[in-house]
Amino acid sequence: MTKSFRFLWFGQSLANLGDSLYILAIITMIYRLTGSATLSALVPVINLSARLISGVLSPLLFQKFDLVHLLIFSQFGQTLGLALLSIWLMNFSSLVGLWFLLPLISFLDGWTVPARNSLVPRLVDEKILVKANGILSTTDQVLLLIGWSLGGILVVWLGSIPLLWLTVIFYLISSISLFFIKDPMQTIKSQTKPKQQKWQSIKEGWSILLTHPILKRLALMDVFEYLAGTVWAGAIVLAFVEKVLHQDESWWGWINGAYFAGTILGGLLIIHLSNQLEPHLFKALWIGSLSMAIFTLFFAWNTIPILSLILCVLMGPPYQAREIAERTLLQQHTSMEDMPKVFSAYSTLGYTLFGLGVLIAGWIADHVHVQWVYMGATVLSGISGIIALTLRKITQYKGNDPRIL
Repeated sequence: MTKSFRFLWFGQSLANLGDSLYILAIITMIYRLTGSATLSALVPVINLSARLISGVLSPLLFQKFDLVHLLIFSQFGQTLGLALLSIWLMNFSSLVGLWFLLPLISFLDGWTVPARNSLVPRLVDEKILVKANGILSTTDQVLLLIGWSLGGILVVWLGSIPLLWLTVIFYLISSISLFFIKDPMQTIKSQTKPKQQKWQSIKEGWSILLTHPILKRLALMDVFEYLAGTVWAGAIVLAFVEKVLHQDESWWGWINGAYFAGTILGGLLIIHLSNQLEPHLFKALWIGSLSMAIFTLFFAWNTIPILSLILCVLMGPPYQAREIAERTLLQQHTSMEDMPKVFSAYSTLGYTLFGLGVLIAGWIADHVHVQWVYMGATVLSGISGIIALTLRKITQYKGNDPRIL
């Protein structure tokens, strides 16, 4: 691994940890000040909406600025926003400043994932691309687990405002680390492409996504996978725990923990087997999706609490295999210049589908037994696996289609 990749890995990991902690601190503070669950629930809604808008507009930035500078601007902007938010909350009991700064901070974070994922193939050799993606994906899962579990302890022990200042420190260190990244494409950025109109730049990533033989199928797989993934949202899992497993709310936490443990275990397994997996990415896609469908089916009709935890752990490896294979294929079949816009379109697609999917899954769970919601997820994952099988035929014509890189 190059030094630049290590700094990207370190900086983005700290920022991701900080993101979990500050969202938790904000939700806790709002609830304590207002006693309103509705206002507290607005935080993730605003966060998702601002990132969605940012994802739509980010191609305009990718056209004008290099990726490293955009990441630095994003991280320093979020650091400043969090510092101002902390100062406001220390001195005023009003939440007006929070409702202004929260969407701004989230907006600045909207292009970091597409930029990060686009930088990875520039910073590492293609032979270790699967391993690099595995390291980032596994680290993301570890930090999510730490952020949401340790964060709850820290917010009780330190309080919301000190936790926000801790987040500011994380973001500041993350911002500084990004200065040590050397992008080999930085000096030749956009010299081969004429400048585009704004609307053309925004839709370019979508155009590539919808016309490329492989990418459009990966995107279609994601449509079904994102909708299937909404069954793991908190409200749906809680309903399953109460109505199917007949356990209290603590089992909601146990299931989430088991799911994270499975994804971490799966990520470590992918890192260890990255050399063997690299030639079989398409196989990893369909095996991963179909395995998720099978495990979700068993989960839906299981009524034994301990078995539900085992099934959640077992879902981790196929989930990570599919996710890492898909990200690597996106990187391999997209040009370096177009990659940020394509990943931006993917992020926008994901934010939109997940937001709509959670609402749909919640509505269905209110009107039918929650087990049927998980059955729906089983069918969706199965369809995704079938689409993945069609990718094998496309690769046979790789040399005959200039769109397939």
